[in-house]
Amino acid sequence: MNDKKFEKYKCSICQDILTYPVTLKKCFHEFCLKCIQSYIKSNIQNNIELTCPLCRKPFKQYDYVIATDLQREIENCNIKCKCGEFISIQKYEQHQDKCICNFKKEDGTIVGGYNCTLCSKKGMSREEYVNHVKECHYDSYGVCAICSVQPWGDKNYSTFLIGHVDLRHKKDVIKNEYNKKEFDILKEVLEKSKYEK
Repeated sequence: MNDKKFEKYKCSICQDILTYPVTLKKCFHEFCLKCIQSYIKSNIQNNIELTCPLCRKPFKQYDYVIATDLQREIENCNIKCKCGEFISIQKYEQHQDKCICNFKKEDGTIVGGYNCTLCSKKGMSREEYVNHVKECHYDSYGVCAICSVQPWGDKNYSTFLIGHVDLRHKKDVIKNEYNKKEFDILKEVLEKSKYEK
């Protein structure tokens, strides 16, 4: 299901729910902090002018602010899983990896995991799928098996898989979660960086 109510929470770079959202000051488009930082770093390294990935309006390296209101809104947005539990949209994917409702057939037998959209490999854990893409489909375009099953996912969105997996799902495998205190520290660092040259 590609649920339109989640569109405002999606980063247009990684196509996932915003993580530590930031807003570009010039055009007010929002992206994940890591996504826009990677985009900026890549453009600077390649001597390319910084422009918004959506509207192409030029901006400067530190010309963004943390979208704290949007972050709070995302933190308070829950979705009901098929198991009946309400889950934060930011933790929904992790919940799905463990939720029994995703691994039960109608006859009660347990199956599950992610099925590769490019080959016949089936039933992989998130980590197995990420490693499978890196090993077997490093130069392929396709639909991400993890993203396509999310309520905000698009089963027709094809992308360069290795780039997508590195940008979007690398952190899933590392299980790098930040708590609210760390978000406040990050906010403080970004605020201070506005005054540096």
